[in-house]
Amino acid sequence: FGMVLLEAMSCGTPVIASNLRGVRSIVSDQANGLLANPGDAVDLASKLNSLLEDDSALEAYKINARKIVEQKYSLGRVSGLLKDVYNQI
Repeated sequence: FGMVLLEAMSCGTPVIASNLRGVRSIVSDQANGLLANPGDAVDLASKLNSLLEDDSALEAYKINARKIVEQKYSLGRVSGLLKDVYNQI
């Protein structure tokens, strides 16, 4: 799980991250950011270039990044889920 990804996305910043299990729970490829193959510098550079060259995709990723954080990871949502866990104990 990548807290730094959520922090960036909460600022409306699209992310490029390694295609790893925990990361995929936050970043949806070509929706709110891009996933690059782990250890593949060529793929990472390609993803970065694609963001720099496509302003409309960049804007969509920015909007979607912020929206995902607000929907899934807002203080109200997370505290409600935590409260539910405590109530089950």
